[in-house]
Amino acid sequence: MKPRIKTNLILTAVSLILALSLIAAQQVGEPPAVLLERAIQLETVDGDLRAAIELYQRIISQNGNNRAVAAKAFLHLGLCHLKLGNKEAQSAFQKVIDDYSDQSETAKQAREQLSMLLRTQTQLAKGREMNIRRIYDGTGPEWGNALSSAGRHLVYTDWETGDMAVVDLTTREHRRLTSTGGLRSPSGDMGETSIFSPDDKNCAPSISMGPTRNSSSGTRPRSGSGRTIGRAMGRTS
Repeated sequence: MKPRIKTNLILTAVSLILALSLIAAQQVGEPPAVLLERAIQLETVDGDLRAAIELYQRIISQNGNNRAVAAKAFLHLGLCHLKLGNKEAQSAFQKVIDDYSDQSETAKQAREQLSMLLRTQTQLAKGREMNIRRIYDGTGPEWGNALSSAGRHLVYTDWETGDMAVVDLTTREHRRLTSTGGLRSPSGDMGETSIFSPDDKNCAPSISMGPTRNSSSGTRPRSGSGRTIGRAMGRTS
């Protein structure tokens, strides 16, 4: 074989070996720990959560046998989804708890995150609930304008007299809280609204002065002082 041909064959073989080595290196890729560090930087420093999610998923698919790296990738995958408000966060945390319990510190963090997530979901669900219940179906009030915090007493306007009245929702006993109603007198005064004291023992009604008293005195409707529920209805507890 001529020297020149032999040299060309050697160069070709060397080039082929180098090309195969490069392909092999590309297939192996970066070490798992390096990829994980890069993904965490995307998540926590750059704030590129979607890119971080893609990289965490790649780490998980390529390094399933490296349990420490895979567990951390699942944990941070859950954190990314949590920040984005995605439901996948819960399943990622659960995956760490179920499949990587041997990675104690990572599993502990996953349990803490999942616990907080579930508590938040429960609180939000309660906040969206609307409970409707019938508190009174008897005669008397057309509508109530104040309900005691214990849910026992309902204050309303007695439209026969204009006085403020209260009904005990347990005994269904009705009593008037005021005696100055003017729907049957020239004053025209009537109770409009009311408010309970924090301990439910007192109720302060707001009295609207009628047109006769407004025109004669030029005053605006005023708030009247309330009588104690204890005096009007007896003790409430």
